[in-house]
Amino acid sequence: MNPREKKLAVGLAAVVGLLAVYYLYETVAGKFSDREKQIDRWNQTIADNQAKIDAGNRAQKKMKNWESISLPSDTKIAPSLYQSWLMKLVDDAQLESATVQLQTTVGHTATFEKYDFQIKADADISMKQVVDFLYRFYSSNQLHKIRQLMIKPHADGKALDVTIDIEALLLPGADRKDKLSNEKLNQLALGDVKTYEKAIDDRNLFSEYVPPRQRAEPTRPRSSPPIDVAKFATVTGIVEQDDQPQVWVLVKTTGELLKLHEGEEFTVGNVKCKVLKIGVRDAVITTEGKLVQVFIGDNLREGTAVPAEDAAPLDNASQ
Repeated sequence: MNPREKKLAVGLAAVVGLLAVYYLYETVAGKFSDREKQIDRWNQTIADNQAKIDAGNRAQKKMKNWESISLPSDTKIAPSLYQSWLMKLVDDAQLESATVQLQTTVGHTATFEKYDFQIKADADISMKQVVDFLYRFYSSNQLHKIRQLMIKPHADGKALDVTIDIEALLLPGADRKDKLSNEKLNQLALGDVKTYEKAIDDRNLFSEYVPPRQRAEPTRPRSSPPIDVAKFATVTGIVEQDDQPQVWVLVKTTGELLKLHEGEEFTVGNVKCKVLKIGVRDAVITTEGKLVQVFIGDNLREGTAVPAEDAAPLDNASQ
């Protein structure tokens, strides 16, 4: 083999060696890469499983808390025990002519039993008795809630008709069999019952709105534009009168309080209006031929325009 052939053989051997090293490197590097990807997948699986475990632990803790305040696990006596407890609550709050009735077993599954109760009573117009009952109810920390509270003043304006719909749950895993939970909250968010009584009593919910006395405005120049009275006509309340809804509109420029039923027409300044529909906290009224929805506290210019087809099915979402 001549020198040239030797050089070629050496070069070829070097190339083959480099290729072998490159192939070996790619093989080893690929295995490391696959291993890292597998480790990442395992780590993600571990993280997902840990998240599920944490969620399960939180749910279990919450369930234990619910079981500690559930109605007792004995379904034969639990409703009557809770009904008796409600009757004592009504007596302690001094609600008058009160009845407490078990309605139906609304829900029955392997997870819970759900019971409906209804309280009907009379209360003082100041609502002190109602606030006292609600404070005792929520500070008792039972597994229950008030689904609906309806309050309507008597025709003489001296008392209130009160209807309270209540829902209570029984969990089979309750830590008691034949007695209610005696856990109580120290106090509610705003403090003791006196704080809530003052907050409600100061609002005078069932009295007519009396506007504050205002100083007489200085005489306006004749060139000033006329006052838009509709801006000063405010919806102050919605009540039931003789089982018919009634919207109250206060014209602040004159102090006049309009008490209007559905279908009634009225004029505010130069604006002709008509009540089309009355909801729980809102009403649909036509002003200058425009259809608007106004809520308690709004003036007639703050109403939201609504299409004509929405006048009949008034939006009850505000309830």
